[in-house]
Amino acid sequence: MPQKKNWILLADGGNARVIERIAPFGKLKEVFNLAHTHQLTHEHGNDRPGRVFESASPTHHAYEPPSDWHDLQKDVFAKELANLLKDAYESRKFDELSIVSPPHMLGLLRFHLNNSPVHSRIIKEADKNIVSLPLNKVQDYVDNLPVKG
Repeated sequence: MPQKKNWILLADGGNARVIERIAPFGKLKEVFNLAHTHQLTHEHGNDRPGRVFESASPTHHAYEPPSDWHDLQKDVFAKELANLLKDAYESRKFDELSIVSPPHMLGLLRFHLNNSPVHSRIIKEADKNIVSLPLNKVQDYVDNLPVKG
């Protein structure tokens, strides 16, 4: 029986680690780290929101921007990770994928992987932030995750 390469993606809003294991009992080894640089809001213009004046009265209030800059950057990072995983899968670098990520990032990754061939290769998911854990702790955590049914 051929051995399967399992990749484990650990990701939060700005950092990601990909760890590989030859199934079923191989040791974990880190494949690569990624860091996404989030620019601060003030680097994109004025920190303070603009003012809006009411036409019928002399009142005015702060204008609320339609989206949060940090959420947009997390979405960009999730899309980059999804594209990286798609390319790696098409290059046959892994057979199965486990994803461990905080809930918001996990949702973004699911969205970007939804129509990808990688989606069918996801065997485990967990909504937890363990990006900074050492490899032995990651192995214990991932070994105890239930397989997606």
